[in-house]
Amino acid sequence: FSAGGAVYSGTGVIGAGGGANNSVLVDNATWSNSANLYIGSSSSNNLIITNGGTVYSTSFNDGIGFSGGSGNSVLITTNSSWVNASGDLYIGNGGSNNSLTINGAGASLVNGGTIYVGNAGKQDALIVANGGAISNNSPITLQGTSNVLNVGRLGSNDTAGSLGSGAITF
Repeated sequence: FSAGGAVYSGTGVIGAGGGANNSVLVDNATWSNSANLYIGSSSSNNLIITNGGTVYSTSFNDGIGFSGGSGNSVLITTNSSWVNASGDLYIGNGGSNNSLTINGAGASLVNGGTIYVGNAGKQDALIVANGGAISNNSPITLQGTSNVLNVGRLGSNDTAGSLGSGAITF
């Protein structure tokens, strides 16, 4: 999606039915879902939100690496956002090496429910850097094995991001 375009859907799925190596780019555009958004029930599925792009999910729960998917990712860059109005967000729901990276000034995640990093998974990551931000009134919870919450730098010249959360539990 690009150049001010807009897509409206019920449930959004990238990599459904075990599909792998799928990518969606939301570049200066809007993707609005009236239900869930899932990235990857298999491996190596990606969502990139950039150049003022916005992705909305208005209800239920969203997932990166759901149903055991591994190596799936979401990248939110400068002046772009993902808004999950009321549901929980799972980064790695039984899989491994799934990630959400919020990197750059104006990059943001607004989440209405709990953020789970590594729900029954391992080596899943939530990274907020270089001016990126999370606004979340509910807890951020790390579960499973060797999962990462990095509110800091990605590279040697980056600055830290910011995190607004009701609580952080390990």
